[in-house]
Amino acid sequence: MKKTFGAKIGFVPYASVIIGTYDENNNPDAMNVGWAMQVGSKEVAINIIQHKTLDNLKINKAFTMAFVTKETLVASDYVGLVSAATVPDKIKRSGLTCVKSPYVNAPEFEEYPMTFHCEVISIKEEFGNTRIVGRIKETTIDDQYIGKDGIPQVRKMNIVWFEDTSKDYIMMGETAGKAFSIGKTLMK
Repeated sequence: MKKTFGAKIGFVPYASVIIGTYDENNNPDAMNVGWAMQVGSKEVAINIIQHKTLDNLKINKAFTMAFVTKETLVASDYVGLVSAATVPDKIKRSGLTCVKSPYVNAPEFEEYPMTFHCEVISIKEEFGNTRIVGRIKETTIDDQYIGKDGIPQVRKMNIVWFEDTSKDYIMMGETAGKAFSIGKTLMK
C-alpha cells in the first residue's frame, strides 16, 4: 500500500547552490538557493521569491552558480540566512573570497570547486515565485578535481544537496549502477 501526500514538493533533494550577483553599486552578494537545476543542455533555472538577489539579477542580467560542498557548508548556509539588504558586509562575514568572473558580470567565489557562469535569458513571474533562466557561458572547475583523463571528478568535490523534508544537507552516496548499461540485461 502507498500513502498519499497530495501535491507537495520537497521530497526529492535539490543541489544546494550559491547564486553570486553584483548589486547596483557593484558590491558582491551571494544567496543559497535550493530550487535550482539544469533545464537544458546549456541552461539553468532558479526559482526565488523577492530577495536582494532578485533585484541584482534584474539589474545585471548575470550570475554565477557555485555548488555547495561539505567544506563550504557553514559559509553557504550563512549567506542563505542573512540578506545583503540588512547585512551589507555579509560576504566579508562569510569568509568567502570574491573575484570578478571573467565570463559574466557577476562574482565568483574561490572556495567552491565548480561554478557555472551564466547570463540571464529570462525572468518570469510564475507559480508564486520568480523563475530566472540563465544560459551557461562557461563552467570553471578547480584543477584538483580534474582526472587524468581530463574529465571532472564531481563526486570528489563533496557536493551537498538540500533535503527539504528533513531540512538537512546531505551528500551523494555510492554508485548504484552504470547508466546506459545496466538496463541492457533486459534487452537479451
